[in-house]
Amino acid sequence: MKSLAINDFANSDETKRHILPKLDLPSVIVTLGIGHDTSAEEKLIKKLPQGSEFFGADPMHEINERLYTILPGKYFAFAVGAEAGLGEANVLANNSYTKKTVVNVDIIYFLKNIVKRTFIDDIWIDAEGAEYGIFDYFSVGGKFDANDISFCQFNIEIHKPDSLQKKLFHDFIFGLLKDKRYAIYRPVQGYHMRLFMLNFNNDECIFKYIL
Repeated sequence: MKSLAINDFANSDETKRHILPKLDLPSVIVTLGIGHDTSAEEKLIKKLPQGSEFFGADPMHEINERLYTILPGKYFAFAVGAEAGLGEANVLANNSYTKKTVVNVDIIYFLKNIVKRTFIDDIWIDAEGAEYGIFDYFSVGGKFDANDISFCQFNIEIHKPDSLQKKLFHDFIFGLLKDKRYAIYRPVQGYHMRLFMLNFNNDECIFKYIL
């Protein structure tokens, strides 16, 4: 594990982690929550093999659509989470976060039917609280497994939890440890918590990133 080359890709707010593929194989990168800043994606795309694909979703299309499409990437103007429908979300508008009613698409439908990819090299999740609803999707036998969706790596931001969310976060972390699928790296404790995960249990991920 010490020999793994975990690279840092910073934007103006945080640092994303990513291990580059050991072979010249293209990657699929998904961003949930763009936040008017694609500088980390811009740095990553320069390091990835030709043919790598970027897919980004954020309900605020102003600025985000322009930034993401010039990567080049495919942009989607909605929020992604556990459930489809209309819902309240914290969104970045006019340089500050505010609550707004937005369209939500459930993450399973988004990956299988819109992105049409089920093997994801890395997903960057900054969903302004919607991450709590998909914690158990990552567990062995969870909804991602039920839909044959695999992630080799993922970055996740855990937004400042209330008492119930602290319990959800506790169960999420200890569930990951019990499952022995993902190793947890580079925890960052601040106003929010940030984690980087690496899949040690998927043969394709092991071949592409670890061995």
